[in-house]
Amino acid sequence: MTEDKSLDCNVFFWNENFETGIPLIDEQHKKLVDLLNQLGSHLIANDEIELTRVFDELAAYADYHFKTEESIWRPYFKDDVWFTEHQQTHSSFLPEVSKIKEKDGAPFGGRVVEDVIKFLIRWLIYHILDSDKRLAIVLHQIDSGQSLEQAKIISNREMSDSVKILIDAMSGMYSSLSVRTLDLIREIENRKQTEDALRKNTEELNELKKVLEQKIEIAEGRLLTSLKLAAVGELSAGVCHEVLNPLNIIGLQNQMLKRRNNDNEIIQSFCGKVDFQIERIKKIVGLLLAFSRQGEAKLKKGFLKVTIESMLNLVEEEYKLDSIQIEKHWCSDLTPILYDADKIHQVFVNLLQNAKYAMPNGGVITLSCEQLKGKKRGFHRFKVSDNGTGMSPEVVSKIFDPFFTTKPEGEGAGMGLSVVHGIIQEHGGEISVESAEGKGTTFLIDLPIAD
Repeated sequence: MTEDKSLDCNVFFWNENFETGIPLIDEQHKKLVDLLNQLGSHLIANDEIELTRVFDELAAYADYHFKTEESIWRPYFKDDVWFTEHQQTHSSFLPEVSKIKEKDGAPFGGRVVEDVIKFLIRWLIYHILDSDKRLAIVLHQIDSGQSLEQAKIISNREMSDSVKILIDAMSGMYSSLSVRTLDLIREIENRKQTEDALRKNTEELNELKKVLEQKIEIAEGRLLTSLKLAAVGELSAGVCHEVLNPLNIIGLQNQMLKRRNNDNEIIQSFCGKVDFQIERIKKIVGLLLAFSRQGEAKLKKGFLKVTIESMLNLVEEEYKLDSIQIEKHWCSDLTPILYDADKIHQVFVNLLQNAKYAMPNGGVITLSCEQLKGKKRGFHRFKVSDNGTGMSPEVVSKIFDPFFTTKPEGEGAGMGLSVVHGIIQEHGGEISVESAEGKGTTFLIDLPIAD
């Protein structure tokens, strides 16, 4: 058996937004995404044999998936134009991919594979979020008793222009993140190859390598997180304005429709649902805008404990109502820190809210601090701990990723901890997390001590 030297390279991050509600189709979509990520991993490893194998497997599985999809859609649509157009997109997929693969007769590797990956990302986003979801809505509506034509009207209504704008935004964001991820991991791979060569030189270098590996592993994780956050930050401002302008127009038209039909309960109900979704989008856009404006911290010398105590006075009684006790174990001496009070207030409110969510039946939140020594001398550490449900290693590895959340749909946008991470970086500090399922979670925040 040959050793798999590829790195894990997720160029496409699956989330619940891509689910159609049809288990078999969703399972096959996830398999396609997994094969796409494998393609990215073997690209970084520069393994032409594995690249060809994974590409052939992906092409074969895509053909199998298309036949499965069509067998599900056909009984509902028969010869309807929606179904025939969907078939055409399936028929054109493999020729388009092959055309990119064989472009200019270049070998299958390097930039050719990157072009294939970019095409697959765009194609999957639009095919799943627009075409497949549109057909899935029709299928669910027919199953609930609607006619085909009425189901299509409902589907068109749910797949509004604002949804298309969000799909375009996601496509741009995923494409940018995939390029940055590939570049970063390629850099990491090149660095590792160089270090492997150096390791063979002398025993002295071998000992030094062990130390360097630990530092690089930590740095790689932080750098990867930072690049993801930076990519989202760069895209957020422009995307938000592009979304808000048409969203405001939609909101205005919805209000006018609502006022002109005061006596129509059906229209009033419809307008209410539209208002709810508009507010939901605005909330997400607001988080993105806040995230994109990081870097404006106004640092002042002060005692962080005082700011945290002031914040606790506002929330402690509320937490008691949910059977949550807040304990404080502060250092005996106050240590001055350079910090932005408003932004640090935001950090600890967010961490407390996450702790509260992890303890639905009540529990204990502990805030503490300590003076760091050794290599981290000059930093002061603050801890926020809970004895809640805890997190798996997989969740911990993604906890600071933009849009990642463990909360149900509608209860969180997955930006809170990304913003927290950015704020701590603005302060020249570091944030990390320790957690185990069933044993609670601790966030560790290291901030530089003021001179």
